[in-house]
Amino acid sequence: MKTTRRTAKLLTFGRGGHSVEYGTVREAWGDSKSTLSGYETPESWTPEKASADGVPDGCPVIDYRPNPYAVISGPMVDVDLAPGTVDGFTDADRKTAAMMLPGMSGGFAQLATVAQAKEYGGLDRVSVDLYCAYYRTQGCRIGIVADGRLVWEGGAR
Repeated sequence: MKTTRRTAKLLTFGRGGHSVEYGTVREAWGDSKSTLSGYETPESWTPEKASADGVPDGCPVIDYRPNPYAVISGPMVDVDLAPGTVDGFTDADRKTAAMMLPGMSGGFAQLATVAQAKEYGGLDRVSVDLYCAYYRTQGCRIGIVADGRLVWEGGAR
């Protein structure tokens, strides 16, 4: 059996732990995209963890903890999009969500309502560089992995 080694394209930390976003892997049976999550914090991150999770040097890192609420209203990341790419929630998508709204309740209804806004929002997908740029404006720490360690912009700790 062939085993494919996944390579991380984004490492994030939130109040509940960490998440590693892997790009799409093309296999004989089809495409596969995955996310790994765990309970690490930036303070507990080690080069051994980076190696075990397939997080290479140069991988972007975001620490959401300074502003966790930005995650709710911010865009989603698609680690396979080319740099500078926005895959926005389209007018057709908005129309579909509006038509479905009467039959929705709870969180789904809230998402469909939020989808009616035309500004950059929580249902848009963006590339990793734009995702990092957005969270930089929200007061979150941005960095990269270097020698398996986290290196923050501006020398932040």
